[in-house]
Amino acid sequence: MIKKIIDTEIRLVHPQARNQNFCKNSGEINMQKNVYYHKKINLSLKQASLESFLKVMRQNKIEKAIITGLHWEKIKNLNLSNQYLLMCAKKYPEKFKVFYNIDFTNYSNFNYSMNLINFSNNSQILGFELNPHSFLFMNKKKHRYLKKIIKNIINKKKFLRLIGRHSHQHSVSHIFLYNEIIKKYKYNKFFITAFGGGVTNYLNIKNIEETYRNVLINTAASKNLDFINKIGSILPKNLLFGTDYPFNHFNKYSDFLKVFKKLSLTKHLENIIRYKNAQKKFF
Repeated sequence: MIKKIIDTEIRLVHPQARNQNFCKNSGEINMQKNVYYHKKINLSLKQASLESFLKVMRQNKIEKAIITGLHWEKIKNLNLSNQYLLMCAKKYPEKFKVFYNIDFTNYSNFNYSMNLINFSNNSQILGFELNPHSFLFMNKKKHRYLKKIIKNIINKKKFLRLIGRHSHQHSVSHIFLYNEIIKKYKYNKFFITAFGGGVTNYLNIKNIEETYRNVLINTAASKNLDFINKIGSILPKNLLFGTDYPFNHFNKYSDFLKVFKKLSLTKHLENIIRYKNAQKKFF
């Protein structure tokens, strides 16, 4: 029997972008290079609509979900995506809450992001997810942008979500920069996806316990979910269920659940990861 689930990382795509050629036609170079090139992109785009995911929720007993979009760099596309997320959450307020996507690649995107944060009083908006490409080629100007964004989010008492990247999946990992941010601000609403980017590969248990004491981490990663046992034994109350569906390595939502079931988790740990931790933090 499938138990109740709160999925903390679902990605929906606004209708205009559910076309394989959208990025090429709209100048989204990084999105084309990192997402739309993938062999399963047509399937993922088909699955990334509100209607499709509602069906997945019914089939897999997903009670609630936290939705976000893709990491668009053109303001027009970023805004279309964020407005689509809000529309979904307003239509089904009992099911969804939102992480808006923000970016500080350049001044225009930084300014858009700051305005979005300033007017984020809607209770359906949990927080903001930073585009990981913003962290590339950091300079003094971008460090200033980042500092202002973080302070603004803290003032609004919203969550800040960072994208974890595993070394075997990406050539660039931001884990050490994330560690600096966490240590500097000591904010209790940081959230890092994908097991913190495989934080157990970089830090020893003592450092993880100290640095990540108040940091949320989710299970969205590759087909190797062994990190669940590692993180679960260190910071069980910080670990949340998340799939990054439909842009993960699985063709169907149920495929992720099949791998999850094979883990030797205690019933207590499985329940708090699947449901209780997220219910307590977000709903």
